[in-house]
Amino acid sequence: MSRPYTSLLLVALLAGIVAASACSQQPREPESRFIPPAVPLAAADPAAKPPPPAGGAVAAAQPAPEPDAPSADDVKEFNRKVPK
Repeated sequence: MSRPYTSLLLVALLAGIVAASACSQQPREPESRFIPPAVPLAAADPAAKPPPPAGGAVAAAQPAPEPDAPSADDVKEFNRKVPK
């Protein structure tokens, strides 16, 4: 036997061992999971009012602050070509 065939024989032997090991394992039982039955939520009191939003009406009247816009130098630096 020449040298290349010897190394291929070792690869085939290893593949056979892996296949035999995979086939010899006993199949496992699938895991069963218990899902409890649905429980109805407590009935909401119709007379109860929902809580006011955080910050009150003042926070709702003010618009959200806009993020800072990039300056012209930032845009130039961003669009600058990068040497490869």
